[in-house]
Amino acid sequence: MNTNDLDRLQQLLSRATEGPWHVRELDDKAFMSAITISTASSASDDHKRYGGGAWPADDLIAATLIQEPHLVDHRQGRWEEDAELIVNLRNMAPQLIELARKGLQQT
Repeated sequence: MNTNDLDRLQQLLSRATEGPWHVRELDDKAFMSAITISTASSASDDHKRYGGGAWPADDLIAATLIQEPHLVDHRQGRWEEDAELIVNLRNMAPQLIELARKGLQQT
């Protein structure tokens, strides 16, 4: 990894949706076993916004599992693990880039 790689990561980060991101497990009649990545935490959830099958487009980033209707799934079954990885990498990216830049300066 070099400074060009870090600059590219920084550009990607600056163009992506602002953090922090959160893993959301939506499990009700409208979102059966859905695991999503969102800008809203479950602690700030307003269940009324998610009723009637309407996806929360203003804070939904991605999904690793949507079973009803069956839209997002994969054979390995690591929906929660994948969502946690994506969220943690996004939230830790600024610090990781900073540490990598410091490390490159010392070499």
